[in-house]
Amino acid sequence: MTDYVRPAFAETVFSPRASDPDLGDDPSYADPETYRPVAAVAQALVEHVAREYDVVVDAPLEVPSVHARWLPEPVSRIVRISPVHPGEVTVWIVIGTEPGVVGVAAGAFSSFAFPFCSCQLCDEPWQHVADGLEEVVLALARDGVRETVEAGRRGRAEWALSRSSHAWSGRTPTRGVRRAELRRWEDALAGLPDGRWAGWTPRRHDG
Repeated sequence: MTDYVRPAFAETVFSPRASDPDLGDDPSYADPETYRPVAAVAQALVEHVAREYDVVVDAPLEVPSVHARWLPEPVSRIVRISPVHPGEVTVWIVIGTEPGVVGVAAGAFSSFAFPFCSCQLCDEPWQHVADGLEEVVLALARDGVRETVEAGRRGRAEWALSRSSHAWSGRTPTRGVRRAELRRWEDALAGLPDGRWAGWTPRRHDG
C-alpha cells in the first residue's frame, strides 16, 4: 500500500481585517480564505482511499438526513465512499461552499467537523485543520468507527475512533430522533462486533 502524501501548497497569506468590537483592538485574525487548502486535502484523501482500498466512490445529491444536520450548509460537493465488503464503514465527505469547511460523516450517525471552530478568537491554522481531517479519514479507512445507542428519555448515541492521537469521538441525545430511525440504528449495530464498523479492505495491486 502506498502511503498518503498531503498535496503541496504555497504559503498562505494572512489578511488582517478591521477590528471587531468583540475582540478588542486586535485585528490580526485570519481571513476565511485561509482554509481554502483544506478542500484540496479532502480531494487528495478521496483519491488516496479510492486507489488503495476496495471501495466505490460516487457523488450523491444528498446525505442521509441523520447526518445532514451536523454537516456544512450550504454544500458545494458530496462524496460518498462505500465499502465493497459487508460490515465495513460507509463515509461521506461533504465540502461546504465556505472555503475549507469540510464535514465527515460515517456509519449510522458519526460526524466530524473541520474546522472544529472557525470563530475569530480560535484562529486555527489551516494546517491543523488538515491534520485533523487526514487523521479522521485515514483512521476510518484503517479501523472504522464504533457506535453505540442508548434508548430512553435520557438516551444518547455515541461514536469513537480508535488508534488515533486525539480522542476523536462524539455524542448526541437521542431525544427527538424518530423511533423508526432509532430501530434502524439498533438493527444495523446489532450485526456488528461490539458496534464497530470495520475499516476498508486494502485493494490488491497486481504486479
